[in-house]
Amino acid sequence: MKIIAILLIIAACSVIGFEISNGFARRTKNLRLWKDALRIMEAEIVYSQTPVTQVFRNLSKQLPHPMKEFFEQLSKDMASERMDLYEIWSKKIEQFTGVFHLKSEDVEILKQFGRTLGKYDILQHEKQIQLTMTHLDRKATEANEQNAKFGKMSRALGVLSGIFIALLLL
Repeated sequence: MKIIAILLIIAACSVIGFEISNGFARRTKNLRLWKDALRIMEAEIVYSQTPVTQVFRNLSKQLPHPMKEFFEQLSKDMASERMDLYEIWSKKIEQFTGVFHLKSEDVEILKQFGRTLGKYDILQHEKQIQLTMTHLDRKATEANEQNAKFGKMSRALGVLSGIFIALLLL
């Protein structure tokens, strides 16, 4: 009975360490997805001159989870609610922050980008998208470094803390 309890403690701590590590990896992946979304948005707005609401619908069809759901809900809210685009954008960003595993500075970059959506001409949109992509590039590099550094460490700490607690209980 004691051995089963010890194994459960080690397993539980290991799972916690691996989940923390996965959070770092998800942030890196989702920042990359945001950059992809901005590239598609740039092509649609600048070259195809597609309206923003249609761009969101198109993005929901092209991007994987969780971006798909974000842009799907965004386009639905824009069609049904009579709020400012920035208010809807900001509300959805806040709602999906946990799903995207973003830090507050990532959220702020995306909110700043949302302030400019639909308010300027095509050239200004292109500049804003490029600026946002530059910021996201910097954050993606930082997230990649953190993932490499803290991902392995959190997995190891999870396993080692489980072993440590198990030894204390013996």
